[in-house]
Amino acid sequence: KAGYATAIAGKWQLQGTPNAKGVAPAEAGFDTYCLWNTERTSRERYWSPSIERDGELIQGGEDEYGPDLFTRFLTDFIEKHRRRPFFAYYSMALPHSPFVPTPDSKDRKSTDPQTNFADMVAYCDKLVGRLLGALDRLNLRGDTLFIFTADNGTEHTITSRLGGRTIRGDKGAPTSAGTRVPLIVAGAGVKGGRAVNDLIDFTDFLPTLAEATGSRLPSGIPFDGRSFWPQLTGAGGNPRETIYNYYFPRPYAKTFNTPYTHPEIRYAFDRRYKLYGDGRLFDFAADPEEKRPLTGHEAVRRKLKAAIDRMPEHGLKIPREHCERSRGVPQPLWR
Repeated sequence: KAGYATAIAGKWQLQGTPNAKGVAPAEAGFDTYCLWNTERTSRERYWSPSIERDGELIQGGEDEYGPDLFTRFLTDFIEKHRRRPFFAYYSMALPHSPFVPTPDSKDRKSTDPQTNFADMVAYCDKLVGRLLGALDRLNLRGDTLFIFTADNGTEHTITSRLGGRTIRGDKGAPTSAGTRVPLIVAGAGVKGGRAVNDLIDFTDFLPTLAEATGSRLPSGIPFDGRSFWPQLTGAGGNPRETIYNYYFPRPYAKTFNTPYTHPEIRYAFDRRYKLYGDGRLFDFAADPEEKRPLTGHEAVRRKLKAAIDRMPEHGLKIPREHCERSRGVPQPLWR
């Protein structure tokens, strides 16, 4: 309704049963799409990718690399719509298991997950550069808001180095290594060259984009998010004091004994402390791996418990038959 052409490329993973309503790309608001993991594609996303593009199923050749095709689709979309407002959403397939070589890998037959993961991260950076290069070539960089973020932490089998520390991935867990992700924003209207330490939650993206584009949010719907657009422009804004998280990745599981199959987890945190629904409190600034629960700190507990108590105690229980299958493993539709 704001007049934007809309496109998405990359990973979808939202369609489950054939009769699921409202979750196909066109139903979700995209004018055009180029996606892996729709209900029609096979499991391959990297080499010889299986891709659905605007209703057409495409099988890439053995020397075709899915992330290249996704990026080319979006750069073509940007060029086609360079004279009108556009929203290009790249749900990147990189970097994700299976960890296989990229077109830039020295050894295209490598089976070392750590080496291949590093190559994937580097190639992810290269593809971001291609998108920025397209904006530069079309003289659109200064008129475009560019947002880079991620959806979860790194796989448990992978280690990374940051600030002299070795960090093991904790995907699937509610720790910082499982849930804290990068957020880089540049371009139109943004006062750059700064690190902003405000708390940001994924529910904040919708109101932020609405304010940035001068769009109205739907009326009569309660929103959990708050816009951080003022902070991006250099103003003080209305930063969050806390973030609430509810995590129950596989509610249909019969047993809870893996990183992705565990009971419901509820918690809230501020810039320093984190309180779980079961009463455990951590100073995760000093104890990021959450190995030393705290006692006392009653004022902090009251503050964070109030944030937890504002939300329902239990989430939606999704029947197993309403889940899609990804590599033979059922996944919730909302994952």
